[in-house]
Amino acid sequence: MRTFNKNYARSQEELINFCEENISAIVEKQLENLPLITIRYIDPIEEKFGYAKTGNFLFFENKLYLLVNKYSDESSYFKPLADRDVLLKIREKTDTITNRDFFVVRVLFAGVFTGFLDEIGKPIFTGDIVDFREGFGGIAVFPINNKYSLLADNHAYALYFAEKENRKLYVNGSLFYKLAPTAESLDIRDLWNGMFGVSDYDTEFIKRTPNFRPSRKN
Repeated sequence: MRTFNKNYARSQEELINFCEENISAIVEKQLENLPLITIRYIDPIEEKFGYAKTGNFLFFENKLYLLVNKYSDESSYFKPLADRDVLLKIREKTDTITNRDFFVVRVLFAGVFTGFLDEIGKPIFTGDIVDFREGFGGIAVFPINNKYSLLADNHAYALYFAEKENRKLYVNGSLFYKLAPTAESLDIRDLWNGMFGVSDYDTEFIKRTPNFRPSRKN
């Protein structure tokens, strides 16, 4: 597998295209020529963040699925959510007959690892709220012009420059907050536009990400 290139930002749309173009290699787990990508998702069972690398996730028909090995430690955990119909569709799309024994589980996309770490070593994902600690409020991470950037009210600042200038960054939360109980597909820009302003997030926002509204449990 190729090393990760943090100087090339991937949007959700690019990840979808990447999966469509490399579906056979991903399903077969022939990863030698594919970049190492780590995505974050929302666990549909416990409603917490989970993480998957190239070969263990697939965008299919614009939705994100985990490819779970039937003999892995997490198999029994995800098995009740296995989607056999989607698995059959995926197999029909691949160029070869795979010997890989897996099932698929629908999850919600919650960002991609940027390759950058904050001041305490926490990985920074797209959709995170990052604090400059220099007079700035919450800033979301977006892929802009193929660079992962911090987007404030009226300007953007590439993470590359933040690293180069030794700025102290802290991940305080994410945009994946108080999601609708029926959430199907989440777009970072839509979530951002739904906020009142980068300086208006409160302590509950920071403490409770990710979370769904209580009605989800009803």
